[in-house]
Amino acid sequence: MPISNRIGSHRMSVPALLILTAALLAGRIQAADDVMILPGDTSRIPVNRWPTIAALRGQDAFMPAVNSAPGLARLKSFAITEKRQEIVNRLFRHLISGSGQDSDVAYQIGKKPWDNCQPLLHWAASEGEADIVQFLLSAPGITANVVDSRLGRTPLHWATRQGQYITMELLLAARGIDVNARDIKQKTPLHLAVIFGHDDAVVALVHADNINVTAVDKDGKAPLQHAMEHWSADPGSLARQYIIMVLIAVGAGFGPMSDVTPLYWAVDHDYSNIVKMLLKLGGIDVNEGGGARSSPLCKAVMQNRHRLVEMLLEHEDIDANAGDPLLLAVQERHIGIAKMLAQHPKLVMSTGVWQAVQLAEQYGDSQLVPWIIAPRKLARSTTGLFKYP
Repeated sequence: MPISNRIGSHRMSVPALLILTAALLAGRIQAADDVMILPGDTSRIPVNRWPTIAALRGQDAFMPAVNSAPGLARLKSFAITEKRQEIVNRLFRHLISGSGQDSDVAYQIGKKPWDNCQPLLHWAASEGEADIVQFLLSAPGITANVVDSRLGRTPLHWATRQGQYITMELLLAARGIDVNARDIKQKTPLHLAVIFGHDDAVVALVHADNINVTAVDKDGKAPLQHAMEHWSADPGSLARQYIIMVLIAVGAGFGPMSDVTPLYWAVDHDYSNIVKMLLKLGGIDVNEGGGARSSPLCKAVMQNRHRLVEMLLEHEDIDANAGDPLLLAVQERHIGIAKMLAQHPKLVMSTGVWQAVQLAEQYGDSQLVPWIIAPRKLARSTTGLFKYP
């Protein structure tokens, strides 16, 4: 279970805060270890950055700063195995002495296994250990984009995978962070946030600088496709529904080479729940399939999907003539759908409608012809064709 230890999460209760305030106003307070702290004295405030602590080396405040660093103290509490103790002791010696190579510090933090095959920084990010992550990111030689040896994932991948929003924030603010880093399956942190349904992580990532919302993974899938597939499998999830809405709002598609619209894609894959949701969104062009594709309505007609046709026809902006869906229905002998289209008030006379009437006659679908001609006041001519009366 994620731990989610937030920086500064050790908040005081209201009564304790009032007592503290009163003591400050009185001029001084008594610390827990009986050390007097005068107003304005910051020497007792814990420091959680490696360079700031190292700068105190040789001063009386150095060891107290080392021992009170939240990240280092928290790290020591997890050093419960010989392997972990070795890593912590090595980092401690580097910090105390100031000697050694930055590359060794970076190796201990970002490459050497801490938990199974997972390095220390990746583990801390995935467990929501914000104090530890903040401290480690400030260490010399470390990069926020270091990858693990098993899955090729960065700490941001792991924080996102586990939905650890607080460590995600720290990593997104890290210098040089690559928000589009790929793991061995070519998945970005955004892919993982979508796949595992972490809506707050998705929101944070899509607003990150230089984010690529249409990146495709090894399976050729963009985050939006994963979002739709997972919500279709779990239509009761409000978080997954929200993820789709967020991705569409920022212009996410199905890959850099794909211009298919979300609505067309949902119709093509028979995701009725997604179609229903998309039709309720503002800014969705119900008649656009993307590129040279037919309209979503024509696609639904071709695939004989009655429910999708019905849903599309109920939309106020539907164009019942675009792409000649009635003609397609007659050609494919989808009589039920043809009747729905024939009765639609927005179906107007066109070459395609005329051809549908003649084709229905040729196919012997005599029961369909009245559905087309009656609402439009057509009459049979002496040649057997239809005309306006």
